[in-house]
Amino acid sequence: MAVGKYLPEANPGPAETVGATIKTAYEGEANTNAFTDAEKTKLGTVDTNADVTGDNAPKSHTIASHDTDTTGAELTSLGDNSIADTLHRHSELSASDGTPDAVVSVDSDGILYADAAPVGIDILYSGVIGAHLTVGNDIIVGGTVDGVDIAARDHAESHSVASHNDTTATGANLNTLVGGGETDLHSHAAAVLVLIWEFHAVNATLADFQANAATGNMAAPEGINDNNLINSAYWGNPGNYARVDFGKVVKIDQWRFYGSSQQNNDGEVKLQYRSSDGNWYNWVTGISTRGETWTIMSSETEVMADAIQVVVVTADSGVNRTKVGELEVYHTG
Repeated sequence: MAVGKYLPEANPGPAETVGATIKTAYEGEANTNAFTDAEKTKLGTVDTNADVTGDNAPKSHTIASHDTDTTGAELTSLGDNSIADTLHRHSELSASDGTPDAVVSVDSDGILYADAAPVGIDILYSGVIGAHLTVGNDIIVGGTVDGVDIAARDHAESHSVASHNDTTATGANLNTLVGGGETDLHSHAAAVLVLIWEFHAVNATLADFQANAATGNMAAPEGINDNNLINSAYWGNPGNYARVDFGKVVKIDQWRFYGSSQQNNDGEVKLQYRSSDGNWYNWVTGISTRGETWTIMSSETEVMADAIQVVVVTADSGVNRTKVGELEVYHTG
């Protein structure tokens, strides 16, 4: 074969350039590529009968193309700052340098724990605590608590009861509640007195009611309990009274009232009793003035008292104003 017939140059030159010339001419043809030693070496690493066709062919792969049930979108979220709860969850968070590990953790009951050292948790803007918060060390508040500047008001300290101002009681008063002393703030004296009254109270009789002559600022107040229907307490203006002191603690539950012929029956009186605390309380109200007749014997709620009084509410328009001919108060027992 004549070399000049197939080479581009009639005089190819030195023999060592013939190979290069042939290689260049060959690779310049369609569908011809160089097969390098490096490619041959790489091909030699492929296992015998290995399938490198179709999906198995060497190519650039995405995470989603690998053997996993997770979607590509979920896997991608691991690297784009998205929330991927369905893919992966953390029950522990470690410090950036790995110490401590873990600085924050959540147990099976959903309770959040923060490592006690060195700093715990900083809440910069807002946080909601559902059930409880257990703090093992100091709480440092940079803002306010319900609008109150804790640091400015120096509330981060041990307080005595007396140091507070939301009470009218003094610290000394409050301290006696645990010191066994007597105080104006709190006393059992009233309760003890009631117990004493209950122990000594007897059922009042008519004789008990008539034992001591009535007193008061009505004219002739003794007329209400002298067992004489002719004598009357009179000249009763609103607020005037005639009072009977039993001289002991009694129980009363019924009464009746006798009037006067000089009444126009347009006045009103009431009955009050004196209790264990020394105060007067209404027992029967709305009693109308009347002529020379008795009211029925009326039963009322039983009370304990050491005195009873009839008080004018509205003056009768009759002669000598309101008149009380007689009054009877005692107990059915």
